Amino acid sequence: MSIPVVQIVGIGSPFGADAFAWQLIAHLQETGFAQRYPSVRLRLACCASPAQLPGRLADTASLVVLDALHGAGLGELRRVHGRQMAQTASATSSHGLDLVAAVELVEQLYPSVRDVMVLGIGIGDGAAQCLDADALSALETGLEDLLADTILLNRQDAKTPRQMLLSHCGCPTKID
Repeated sequence: MSIPVVQIVGIGSPFGADAFAWQLIAHLQETGFAQRYPSVRLRLACCASPAQLPGRLADTASLVVLDALHGAGLGELRRVHGRQMAQTASATSSHGLDLVAAVELVEQLYPSVRDVMVLGIGIGDGAAQCLDADALSALETGLEDLLADTILLNRQDAKTPRQMLLSHCGCPTKID
């Protein structure tokens, strides 16, 4: 069995609040985030445009997209499932429909990508040019919490913490 690939891709640019996702990817690389998950191949990357996403996913099991988020507090991390993007596009991405179209294309072209998760990083009023070390550490912790179940779910033989608890109690482990 091959080791599943999980890609975390920051969308943005080097300018202002649009750089927050890139800053978080750089922080994750500096702190050795990918090495904490030996059961998967965790790839960290940056893209300037959502249109670049489909070309990088040939062997990917899960995709996590980080993007600037209007309408959220500075440094706040919010999760939006890929399939929910179309319903909430105006509230989730500074790229508007471009990110929605890219996620839909990924889902159509790459059925092997079982999970698509979009995480928005709040830009507040948009005046901040960068995130400080405390904000980046808090985002790393929030990201790790959100990814823990997703990364486990990509292993064929693994169970989520909830499934392990349910099986220990003798409860059915199928979770819808």
